[in-house]
Amino acid sequence: MPSPDPSLCDKVKVFHVKESGASLEDVREVTRFHVRILRPAFSPMGVAVQHIRGLFQRIRKYHLRVHSCLLVFHSHDKEHLTLNVYLIPSDQGLKKAVEEEEREFCSVRINKPPRINTSLTLHGAYNLISDDATINPKTLLLQGKQPLNFFEVFVEQPERTFSIELTDRTNTLKTIDIRPGDCRKREDPQGQGATSVAVMGDTRGRASDSSVTQTEGQHFVEKHELELINRVRMVESILDQLRHQRLINDEKYEFVKDKTTPRDRMRRLLYDVVYPGGRELMEELYRILEEKEPALMRDLKRR
Repeated sequence: MPSPDPSLCDKVKVFHVKESGASLEDVREVTRFHVRILRPAFSPMGVAVQHIRGLFQRIRKYHLRVHSCLLVFHSHDKEHLTLNVYLIPSDQGLKKAVEEEEREFCSVRINKPPRINTSLTLHGAYNLISDDATINPKTLLLQGKQPLNFFEVFVEQPERTFSIELTDRTNTLKTIDIRPGDCRKREDPQGQGATSVAVMGDTRGRASDSSVTQTEGQHFVEKHELELINRVRMVESILDQLRHQRLINDEKYEFVKDKTTPRDRMRRLLYDVVYPGGRELMEELYRILEEKEPALMRDLKRR
């Protein structure tokens, strides 16, 4: 502590607020940074206020409610059906981080409405349950930062539709049905994820499946997929048409539209929307392409 300056003692007072009013307290020593008073009689109110303020901050932190979502990914490199289910706040940065991490492991997202209708408590504990699957861990905390944990859902014999439910121990917050055909594996020529041979007993797929009689549109889309990825430019118009006809939801629409180039948009439209949607979506894509890209379609049909 620097040496006190006696000449300053009469010039410096401490303003003290009490229940009966305010007063100026004499000081005994004064330095550049400190004062020392003679007979302190301060109440502990200041300390109590600081503790209460800290308590309220912790209460706000642990009872903050946020909009949240469930993201479901299929890991097709495993022998049996395995899903990674993420519970995260509805934040585009977190969502993108999860998608990039799963893509590194060649997982693909299952297109299910992600939003949970009710807000959840940040740092609260939530359970994922299913009668037809083994889930580990059974409980996770809703975290708002990385790294993010996930529920691993394991199904040994996924021949039929099964459900997973998110609960808070007393209420069911969201139910997701996983149907035959939701989890399919299709080779992506750009190595960005994949979705081709159907699992869970779905027989819809490429022309290599001789048991399926293909329609004209289905055959055309699968035969010329690389040309479509490289040459279709009216992707947003195609998306608008599909959404207008309610063949895709807002989540799929935004997922594809957010891509930066027409090539990326068309690639994700095929591998993440049209192929998983099966024959109906391929037929509708074929019809829209004839309307929006007539020159391209004439060229491809001549081949």
